[in-house]
Amino acid sequence: MTTTIDHSDDARLHSGAMDDTTDPDPEVPERARGPRRFAAAYKARILDEYDILSKADKGALLRREGLYSSLLTEWRRQRDRGAEKALGRPSSRQAGDPRDKEIAKLRKDKERLAGELDKARKVIEVQGKTLSTVGGPRHRQPAGRQRRDQVIDDAICELTPTVGVRVACAAVGESRARHYRRHPKSSPPIKPERVAAPQPRALANPEREEVRRVLNSPDHVDEAPATVYAKLLDEGVYLASVPTMYRILREHGEVGDR
Repeated sequence: MTTTIDHSDDARLHSGAMDDTTDPDPEVPERARGPRRFAAAYKARILDEYDILSKADKGALLRREGLYSSLLTEWRRQRDRGAEKALGRPSSRQAGDPRDKEIAKLRKDKERLAGELDKARKVIEVQGKTLSTVGGPRHRQPAGRQRRDQVIDDAICELTPTVGVRVACAAVGESRARHYRRHPKSSPPIKPERVAAPQPRALANPEREEVRRVLNSPDHVDEAPATVYAKLLDEGVYLASVPTMYRILREHGEVGDR
């Protein structure tokens, strides 16, 4: 038994299974380099060669080049769409140039600043006109207030479409509350009087007169409409609903004690 175990150990030792003194392989395996990139000329050459081969040779070509048939299908579509220019584009979406975004942002900021500058120039222009007109002491007296208010109103009306009422009032030194008090908004237009549409199931005038006659008859004149309604149903007669009976009596002022 001992001899057999020793021979087995010797065999495993020679095969390298139990050799703990063996040095590891220092070579580092190559890492993946990401998706392959193919030039347009290479794509065109592979497609031309693939189209003239037999089915067996086509498989050998794909194995030799490390390609898939689906990739060649995509290349063929690109070739049909636009020759080598389309073949030169990768299948994935192209990343946008960050410089384009920065240029668009700067252009937008430029437009915004230009608009603000135009507003500021307009405000300064109107302020100069207003101060030159109402800046004198004589216009601050009661006799000159009317002219002052008119000039300020004209200035606010000129600035409002550009900067709004709030900025316009601040530019000419006018209180918004005073401006709104002097220029109240117009009242809403008067709406036409609504005419109630007739109810298509309403009783006709002869039917309403018949209901009133029955309610005021000697048999029912002292009874409430609900009681009259119930008695008529017992007799197999239906004239109108209880609310309709009340409406007919109300029209003639007969809803009081009966």
